[in-house]
Amino acid sequence: MRVRWTWVTVISVVCLLGCADQREPVAREHLSQQVASQSGGALAFVSMTKTNGFEHEREGMKLYTIEWETTLQVNADGWKAGWRDFQVGPQQPNALAAAVEGTSVRRLLRGGTAVLQGKSEMQKADRGWRVLAWEVTGFKIERPPDAPSEGRSTDINAFFQAFKAAVASRNNQTLVKFIQFPSQRDVRAGRIWMPAETESQFLAQGFPFSDEEVNAMMKVAAPRQHEDGSYDLPTDYSALTFTKNRDGYWKWTNYYIAEGGA
Repeated sequence: MRVRWTWVTVISVVCLLGCADQREPVAREHLSQQVASQSGGALAFVSMTKTNGFEHEREGMKLYTIEWETTLQVNADGWKAGWRDFQVGPQQPNALAAAVEGTSVRRLLRGGTAVLQGKSEMQKADRGWRVLAWEVTGFKIERPPDAPSEGRSTDINAFFQAFKAAVASRNNQTLVKFIQFPSQRDVRAGRIWMPAETESQFLAQGFPFSDEEVNAMMKVAAPRQHEDGSYDLPTDYSALTFTKNRDGYWKWTNYYIAEGGA
């Protein structure tokens, strides 16, 4: 059977191959590039879904606005005040910076996600579509799921059991995940102190507990709560205090040595 090709058939086939709507892929690629170039790796583009779109004109230009929802993976702890760009700050912005953005400062935690709603304005050019501007219109920050074995737990009981397992390992690389850094080294007649002020100092020294202390800690079934909301792990040798850090995770913050202790 011979196929009879007409100009209408040829044009239809060419259109199927080359006339597909490229507006959504172009907007997605542009957004992905902005995230990569501006965040310095602190954020990673995951996906973008078109939620709406409409054609319009401005000053004689034929434009198209695509509305979207995008998901970003948080790869580094940081701070964000507004979404005029994708830069993530290592320190909390001051009140003036937040006022300029017109929004509250939000904490980003590694392993979490940022779900953004926004829109991109596009113009038809000789070689396809191009993005003229983009804007985030709404967002939701989702914290990472708890991982007690990594020292990331909002539940004191889960933290406590994971902490005891880290102590039982007698390994500083494992235990360091449960300590709040930088810590304040507070020595009062040798009674109140922390093993180190920084993570690197802690990793460079020996394991902080004797075998007797480790064995004593393993016998404590549950942490003891204090009136200020903190908890501790008491033994005849010492008491270790746990408090929540600014991210809501429990951490080891103080080490009280008992009279006659190590």
